[in-house]
Amino acid sequence: MVTGVILVAISVLTGEARVAIVIIIPVIYGAGVLMLGGILCVIAGFFLMFYSGSMGGPQNDEETTGQATAERKVGGVLMIGPIPIIFGSDKKTALIAAAIALIVMALTLLLLL
Repeated sequence: MVTGVILVAISVLTGEARVAIVIIIPVIYGAGVLMLGGILCVIAGFFLMFYSGSMGGPQNDEETTGQATAERKVGGVLMIGPIPIIFGSDKKTALIAAAIALIVMALTLLLLL
């Protein structure tokens, strides 16, 4: 995915692609080999990210080490335009995700204004 983002950024810098804001959503469009390669790398990165979670193997550390492990805590932020969707497995993780969402929103406002 990182390679794809870099390729898209290079295509914008070389003029093969353009960046626009439609209502409040940033849009990147263009034609060229770098843009095509970047989009394909990003799509492949998403596919590999989801595929890696479903690969076989030990489901927890107890199967490999013989010891029980602590409960895992997960959380995240999904930004749809300026609207954050925050989720977390517990209250503390959700609050951390909310803080990250506020920082991302503030940085977006600073860069756009």
